Amino acid sequence: MKQKLLLLLFCLFSLTVLGADKEDVTSENTEVMSAPARRPMYSEEFYQEMLEAFCMKHFNEKFAFFKVFNVGAVKYWETSLRAESAAYRDTNTDLVRGKLSFSYLWGLMKCKDGEFTAIVKKGTEPNEFIVLFLRCGGFIPKNVRSTDEVSFIYPE
Repeated sequence: MKQKLLLLLFCLFSLTVLGADKEDVTSENTEVMSAPARRPMYSEEFYQEMLEAFCMKHFNEKFAFFKVFNVGAVKYWETSLRAESAAYRDTNTDLVRGKLSFSYLWGLMKCKDGEFTAIVKKGTEPNEFIVLFLRCGGFIPKNVRSTDEVSFIYPE
């Protein structure tokens, strides 16, 4: 008799505990689902124009790993940049991906449609962006080079 009573009490206790856990889980799920979706700060077209201006100003200098007679080994091809996607990364940062072309080894080698990734943050000044530009391509496949973070005013 004692065993049956203990078994009955154990079953009632476990059902009470399981029921309380289920209530907590459902209330947590409804809070998570109400978060709004985030969009990039600017459109792909804006980033294409801005990053084109950035590359015209900084690409050759930042990727010139070696200079001869003050001429760098890397040269960006004007208007070759294509921003293919822009995505929200966090409140002040977007991630832009696309393709661009450049020559290196003083024009002896070419990289057509090499991939790039740009991490773009809003700066503290009006029209200021902090750009970390990573390009892939060149002599070594999957070779990634970076500009580090560069402050850039656009439009000037």
